[in-house]
Amino acid sequence: SEPSNSRPRRTSPALGRTRHRASSCRTFTPAQPTDSVASLRDFVSGAYTAVLLRALGCRIGRYCYIETALFSEFDLVNIGNGVALNAGVVMQNHLFEDRVMKSSHLHIHDGASIGNMSIVLYDTVMEAGAKLGPLSLLIKGETMPAGAHWRGIPTAEADDAARPR
Repeated sequence: SEPSNSRPRRTSPALGRTRHRASSCRTFTPAQPTDSVASLRDFVSGAYTAVLLRALGCRIGRYCYIETALFSEFDLVNIGNGVALNAGVVMQNHLFEDRVMKSSHLHIHDGASIGNMSIVLYDTVMEAGAKLGPLSLLIKGETMPAGAHWRGIPTAEADDAARPR
């Protein structure tokens, strides 16, 4: 005894189940690249961070401090010995330019340091001992000379007086 204004439910002969109108169904989207980042957060700042990132394809040297899991393409990252990647650093190996996806390697040599929340784009090289300040953007194609200290958006050489001691 259904009310007269309700529509009858239709069944699918192939599945043998009742089908509902689309408005009552939940929609699910395919896994997003950020899902891997969410699962990596459990390992960040742990002893196994570098081991896990190496297993995903990163080339990482010894004695590195890695406080981030924000890598876009693991196999395009080359990190030397004694490198510090502080909290929230984004290693961005791709960009979309004029509807074309471009990606390439980035190289961080021995003893380099990247400050909190900085972004390093593809085709960049940080030579030995280079320091990128916090909240900075290292634009694609740039090479930081050995021992240089840059900061800002876009990056520029840091003033010695403003450098923390």
